[in-house]
Amino acid sequence: MSTSPPAILGSVRGCKYPCVPGHELAGVVSVVGHKVRKVKVGQRVGVCMVDSCRECAACKAGQEQYCVKQCTGTYNGATKHGRADYPGLAYTLGGYTDKHVCDEDFVIAIPDDYPLECGAGVLSRHHVYDPLKDGVLTSAAR
Repeated sequence: MSTSPPAILGSVRGCKYPCVPGHELAGVVSVVGHKVRKVKVGQRVGVCMVDSCRECAACKAGQEQYCVKQCTGTYNGATKHGRADYPGLAYTLGGYTDKHVCDEDFVIAIPDDYPLECGAGVLSRHHVYDPLKDGVLTSAAR
């Protein structure tokens, strides 16, 4: 789903309510679980998806964005994989919430010298996330 007006207005089939849009987001980590090792409280991060099955060929190849069992999107995505659950909901709330739940494997660090307000805009899964995962972007471009 996208953060398009149809999604916000409810004309997207299957939209669950409350629906909080925001499919690419940036922020500062406020809490981490006791098993989290890759992300620290206070770290500046970006997110464009929150989970995947980790079992299909795409996931095992590091291409979770193409998960055949469907990756979990940042908003209105079913939390069926069990690592990015919202208490009391079976789906995700998007980037316009004051808190967001995400598996640590889907968090991308945002450098301190990069404007946080610009962080979400460069996280489009197909334009930036895929090339980052594929190693197409050079270290200078990152």
